[in-house]
Amino acid sequence: MPIWLVAALLAAAPLAQVAAHGRVQTRADRVTLTVPVYTPGETADAARTAALAKIEALRKALVAAGFAPSAIVAQDPQSPMPPELAGNEFVPSPAVRARPPRFANASVRIVANGAAQAVRAQEILTAQSLSVVGAPELALVDDRAARAAALANAMANARADADVLAAGLNMRVVRIVRVSTAGPGLPFPNFADLAAIFQRERGNATGEVVTEVPIQIDFVFAPR
Repeated sequence: MPIWLVAALLAAAPLAQVAAHGRVQTRADRVTLTVPVYTPGETADAARTAALAKIEALRKALVAAGFAPSAIVAQDPQSPMPPELAGNEFVPSPAVRARPPRFANASVRIVANGAAQAVRAQEILTAQSLSVVGAPELALVDDRAARAAALANAMANARADADVLAAGLNMRVVRIVRVSTAGPGLPFPNFADLAAIFQRERGNATGEVVTEVPIQIDFVFAPR
């Protein structure tokens, strides 16, 4: 068939642009816990010293339980002074300057390799009267397999939608002329779903990470 004729037939063929997305859930193999550390003291220096001691005790217990030292990241204890507005700047109030804070705040981030190690970290925290703030952050060390599965799911969803469109026009899908994962993006959720999505992103009850991939495919239709 001459090239000009092929081009003419393609130009005359109905074209459908279908946007879809794929979604898979995978058991997390990395769990990050954020632990606040608050310590009082007779002075700010004493409070910071107590905070450092508490952080070091936690570090030793975690390392003894098999955590890598690099998986435990501690913030230096701080004793912030409550400010008041003076002109255009916030400065410590006279009352605070006369009686400085007698506490220290810090935080520790713990990276666990999987759910079992995360549970062990929780046990150590409980034994030391510490707790996690917020939901655990779930992640995959290598998300390539999850993305490949989500992409396959997206392609299947797009093809299913294309078949429905073609059937409604008494036509059939004959070929694909373009595929893109750059758009159109994932559908924006309604407000009722936002809290659930935030919880899913940070960590959920099943301990799974959700991977989503958008896709856009141009299908060519032809009469049945």
